[in-house]
Amino acid sequence: MRYTVGFDDEARETLANLSPIPKSEVNRVLRRLRNGPDRRYDLELVDSENRYRAYAGKRWRVLFSVLPDRQIQIRRISRRRDAYRGIEHPGYQELQESQAPYIAEETSVTAATAD
Repeated sequence: MRYTVGFDDEARETLANLSPIPKSEVNRVLRRLRNGPDRRYDLELVDSENRYRAYAGKRWRVLFSVLPDRQIQIRRISRRRDAYRGIEHPGYQELQESQAPYIAEETSVTAATAD
């Protein structure tokens, strides 16, 4: 069954400005999405329901939402390093999060010893 594919303004502008090789990789993903999301290729993102990512080659990502009535809205087309900014996804971890509990624990031990 066919899906209708729409674009956010940012995604449309990015697609228009891509060089030929990345553009062909993104277009391959867009053609595939006309048949709907495929669990073999599209990973649902953690931050919200119905938001997915698709690989477009090694360096580009297509982020999209699945809407009612067989519609797919392309939210972002971006390089891999920038695609997930502001979005949680399964492989992303903040390095500073692991340091924060250690610093807080050390501070509380020092305060308890001073009393």
